[in-house]
Amino acid sequence: MADLSTAVIVNLVDYPPRLDGAAGTALASVLSEVATEFVRAGTRGYDAHHDDAHTAADLEDEIVARVEAARTAPTADVYRRRLVQAASVAVAAVQRWDRVHPTWDRLHPTPRTEADHG
Repeated sequence: MADLSTAVIVNLVDYPPRLDGAAGTALASVLSEVATEFVRAGTRGYDAHHDDAHTAADLEDEIVARVEAARTAPTADVYRRRLVQAASVAVAAVQRWDRVHPTWDRLHPTPRTEADHG
């Protein structure tokens, strides 16, 4: 169970009709769990400063490691927890990417490779 002092609740505000009802509730619930895990990790030092000290490839490797760990999870609960953790690291990776590559770069790409994932 999540520590309620760090629980984050995500509400869908603008969404297509197919997310009315149970589908939207399920999506909001999973996103809330990911956001709560993201906040919890931040309280343990896995914050923007930490993420910026790593490359995109480092964070990609961590995401893969969490997903691979889920494959060998001993229980369904552990499997699910590891996937939520992987999603939280993916959020951190996207935020890091956005800090390293400002909006202008995303809107006006220049021909270059992203081999090192910057």
